[in-house]
Amino acid sequence: MTAPAHHRAEALRLTPLDPTGRPTRHGAVLTPTAPLTAHITPHPDAPHITLTLDVSHATDEDLERTITDLHTAAAAAPDLGIEAQVPTGRPDRWGYLVAPWATDINLDLDPADAGHLTVLTARTRPDSPLRRAQADGDSVHTRFSLTDTPPLTP
Repeated sequence: MTAPAHHRAEALRLTPLDPTGRPTRHGAVLTPTAPLTAHITPHPDAPHITLTLDVSHATDEDLERTITDLHTAAAAAPDLGIEAQVPTGRPDRWGYLVAPWATDINLDLDPADAGHLTVLTARTRPDSPLRRAQADGDSVHTRFSLTDTPPLTP
């Protein structure tokens, strides 16, 4: 992965992982009430994933609800599997972003730039034991694919 990737998340699942990278339980599907973007950024040791809210297009109540939902789900374990369902602009196709093993999770709120608030950052690990973590492309840290059925349903 050589360039940052940005995907608007329609739905998100944060699944708690044990120290070996295996799920301890199935994460609940969250539907952000404020516009949420998942960023994958290249890094020398491992790509980083960042979840950012667009505060300029959300009410205070929607921001608070989304932040609370994300932080409650992320506080369940030191490591997470992160999945995001993203729009493609086509009614019959959805995008699906997976970071199978996110670690070094930081939940500090941080203004990313004017109008955006970072609510979660983490680095991704390449050694996830999950079968679906094995990417077809150049990275096992993250995977993006298209599907004809919504991958996440509440």
